[in-house]
Amino acid sequence: MMYKYITPDIPSQQEQGKIQNNPNSQSGFDWYDYVPSSGPDFWRWLEYALTSPLQIIIIASSFYVRDEHTLLALGCVQGALVLLGYTLETQIETIYTYKDNRRTDHSWTPQRKSVHVAKMMLLLTSVYLFHAVVWYIVFQNYISLQKATVDCYNPVSMPGAIIYLVIAECVLFTLFGLVQTVQIICALCAQEFSPQTTRDIWTTVSAWYSILSVVAKLILEFLFLNLINFESQRQNNQISSLPGRSS
Repeated sequence: MMYKYITPDIPSQQEQGKIQNNPNSQSGFDWYDYVPSSGPDFWRWLEYALTSPLQIIIIASSFYVRDEHTLLALGCVQGALVLLGYTLETQIETIYTYKDNRRTDHSWTPQRKSVHVAKMMLLLTSVYLFHAVVWYIVFQNYISLQKATVDCYNPVSMPGAIIYLVIAECVLFTLFGLVQTVQIICALCAQEFSPQTTRDIWTTVSAWYSILSVVAKLILEFLFLNLINFESQRQNNQISSLPGRSS
């Protein structure tokens, strides 16, 4: 005899959050009604997937990565990496639903837990692998640039400010993954979640993502301005070194 498991009619945290914060949302279709406490939001991750590849391209360009195919590959890998983050959030949301303290069916079995852990570990490993590949290419190009500068006795070296800003960007991008990693560990270790606790967790995580996103974009602006200034100084030095030009 085969038994069919029927999920209890308990709304997901995303549905609960939207209903609680916007009671009229059930009366019609909302094209975009983002509530931080409501859980995974595809459009927020899509915004990250569109902007972070541009950030990576600008950062790579600051270390003279000029090959268009390399820049395209870096941007695509970064975009795919971000969308994997949204997929991980949907897996976390599933765990919260199974561990809802209003459920009485005890459906979070060891077998089900093993499947979800395997899925999330595979996705999370892919995220960190893609992240490592992107930044390895960026910093490897910087090392090659420094070596070429020394070998050619180029008097104009890259300012330390640009290097520190790029390192800061790398740290901030890494923190995105660490925030999600902590959320995954907490979701797996906890025995159960109340609806309010789950909403508080999503609100906190969303706040961290927003802070990291804003800070990363601000640092990128400083990086871009320093890069423009560096290029201007380099061109002036090249002009002054031409025959007939006084230094």
